[in-house]
Amino acid sequence: MPDIHDMELDARPSDQELYEVCEHKNREFQPFERDTNVPESYHCVDCGEELEIPEPDEDTMRGEDR
Repeated sequence: MPDIHDMELDARPSDQELYEVCEHKNREFQPFERDTNVPESYHCVDCGEELEIPEPDEDTMRGEDR
């Protein structure tokens, strides 16, 4: 039977995991949903950090190729 103290130590993140810098490669944008009142958000899927919502590119919104 495993020792409970050992199991607690295994569950804690290592120093490397705590201080590892996330590059925010996997980002997810959540648009505002009026029917369910879900707010607009932009966050990193890997670390969960809330990111600043980028400004939209006006050229791609108009559909013009330049």
